[in-house]
Amino acid sequence: MILMWHHPKYYKEMERKRKQLEKERERASEQAIQETVPHNDIEEANEQGSEQASDQASDEEASKQR
Repeated sequence: MILMWHHPKYYKEMERKRKQLEKERERASEQAIQETVPHNDIEEANEQGSEQASDQASDEEASKQR
């Protein structure tokens, strides 16, 4: 194995490139999710989830009052 010294700027540049690559991967995965799931289905799922949560909360309040 050959050990090589790199200037500190090299490591900063590598970190910057790594962060940039991670951001690009995140964007690509988010875009892939948006392409596979229609936007309307996401909104409906969010609405149904919030309705179920509010129903559960009101049921818990009713049981506490008893």
